[in-house]
Amino acid sequence: CLLAILCLLADAADESQELLHALSADDACRGAAVEEGKDSTCGLNALQKAMEISATALQQLQAREAKDFGAFDYVIVGAGSAGCPLAAKLAKAGHTVLLLEAGPDDDWKGLDVEDKPVDPLKPSHMASLAYAKGMSDQQLSVETTWPFDQPLTTLEAKAVNMSRSRRAFMTRAMIVGGCSMHNYLMYVRPNKENYDSWGPLWSWERLFPKFKAMEHSLETDVDELYHGKTGDCYVSPPYLYPVDEAWLRAAQKAGFRMNRDINGPTRVGMGTWPTSTVNGTRWSSGKAFLTPAVRALPNFKLVTEAHATQVLFEGKRAVGMKFQFNGSEWTAKAKREVILSAGAFRTPQLLMLSGVGPKDVLEDFDIKAVVINRGVG
Repeated sequence: CLLAILCLLADAADESQELLHALSADDACRGAAVEEGKDSTCGLNALQKAMEISATALQQLQAREAKDFGAFDYVIVGAGSAGCPLAAKLAKAGHTVLLLEAGPDDDWKGLDVEDKPVDPLKPSHMASLAYAKGMSDQQLSVETTWPFDQPLTTLEAKAVNMSRSRRAFMTRAMIVGGCSMHNYLMYVRPNKENYDSWGPLWSWERLFPKFKAMEHSLETDVDELYHGKTGDCYVSPPYLYPVDEAWLRAAQKAGFRMNRDINGPTRVGMGTWPTSTVNGTRWSSGKAFLTPAVRALPNFKLVTEAHATQVLFEGKRAVGMKFQFNGSEWTAKAKREVILSAGAFRTPQLLMLSGVGPKDVLEDFDIKAVVINRGVG
């Protein structure tokens, strides 16, 4: 994952070309090893070379003199499922907020379907917005998705009957709304036990009221003890095909427990999931929280296609963010906090690029350590 984004930072033509050659050599080497029936380790040298090239490009990028973008109470990186509600709540409370998003806005190339509901009778209603709007996989991958992937392990390759030279694509959205613009629309809460196992700060008892407050359920047959009716996240009942209903009847006849509400008192049983939609239209995090009223606030600024490259520190205190925008390097100061909500891959990656992470990883990339923390990455 670290390599994938660093590739984007290698803007010098010769370095980019050398990086591609290193990766191509790695793929060819692993493919030859698979044909011979052996596990491949020969690509490690090529991969290490590619990392070194990318790290050099990153250092050159960070050494450029950056322009001043101004000072804000909060600088938030990532306008996804977490960043959008964070930014909206802070801005509505009167704080100055800068929200940086590496991808385009959610109306990119007609992806905003507010006035063009997806036909709920089509399978695309349960699929990604890209398919619903007729976008191709290539457009989705290149322009609104981070290029994360990982090689298959020997066990994984055998399980899916694939060559180990194949790589598994890890979909992470790069667009306002984040993965709520790419996912399959399922509105499903995790198990209570997951939260309780994380300790009292993240316990289900503490977080459930917040889930309920965010929900705006349009379902008519759910217990309001477990569901909210006034929040910003719209939730609709699913559309069931005849085969879905037949499958559920067969499961019940076979003796399986039915569960009418999987977001209710128990997750045990078979049933259907509600969807993050309104009248067949995807209801993303951006649409839910970055409303026209929020976008119009004088203390709120959303900058799209702004690629965050480094958290700025004074000692061990984060005081701002360096980012690429409109062909230039910029710095934005944070008077109160820098908030990283860039996703499960990009957030730890950005921390490591900024000097926060395991000592050995930082040393491998010649990144000056600010905080040694093996829990990052």
